[in-house]
Amino acid sequence: VTQTITAYRALIQAQEQLRIAGESLRRARDLAGVNQALVAAGRLAQVELIQAETSIAQQELQLASAENAWRQARLALLTLLAVDQGAPIWAVERPAAESARVDPRAALEVALANQPDYLRTLLGVEVARINLDVARNQRLWEVNVVAGNALGAQRADVFRSVEALTGARSDFNVGLQVNIPLGQIAREQPEVNASIALRQTELQIATARDRLRQQVEDNVRSIDTLKRQAELARRARELAATQLELELVKLQAGRSSNFQVVSFQGALQSAESAELSAVVAYANALSQLDQLLGTTLDTWQISVND
Repeated sequence: VTQTITAYRALIQAQEQLRIAGESLRRARDLAGVNQALVAAGRLAQVELIQAETSIAQQELQLASAENAWRQARLALLTLLAVDQGAPIWAVERPAAESARVDPRAALEVALANQPDYLRTLLGVEVARINLDVARNQRLWEVNVVAGNALGAQRADVFRSVEALTGARSDFNVGLQVNIPLGQIAREQPEVNASIALRQTELQIATARDRLRQQVEDNVRSIDTLKRQAELARRARELAATQLELELVKLQAGRSSNFQVVSFQGALQSAESAELSAVVAYANALSQLDQLLGTTLDTWQISVND
């Protein structure tokens, strides 16, 4: 489930990157149109058009690369879903991640109650205890009831021997057989091995608990960091867009250059890509926390069909 979620977000990210590349190409072409108008009006030198044409070529190359990445993400998701790879699919959502505040202590308690690997370790301790009980039982004295219906013979089948009592024969016997092991190291070895195995699994619980605590704390700290990065990336993108708008106004007034405008266009494209990556990384971190806590099915309201 987590792999499917991540692959779906990869498709969304590729789609958005394709949109960003398309918008950047449109801005580059618009700039070229403005330059041609300024050249025609005698307010800009003809050589300045080279910068705009170069920007258009670069944006076309990035658009082709973004389209290839989108196709790869699409095929990866279809393959994971075992769906026909020729199926036309398009993610209708935009990249977004709800702001979440995670308490490390509460998250650790949830993980201790639901995390599959940790629960398997607990089950291993129960199995080791059962094995120890079995080994100890093997060391107990053996008391068996034996019977026979022939002189000097013994039968393990007591019921058949009792049935023989109804006959006229008198050559039957019933008795107890007691087996007391003395000085047999081979009978003690299984109990020793089971005791060692139990102790080892108990130590594994402590190790697994410490490892789980570290993973939870690292994941929660990473979520807080990625959340802050997404907020800063959004602010940086807004400032880059405002800066580009102002620079275009200055260009039309003859107070800026083509180089400055192209630079700000590239800065805006980078800021948009950075915001996109930050939002997707934050959303994936929340999904990874669900996987770590063992709450993925609950979060996505998925019920397992027994």
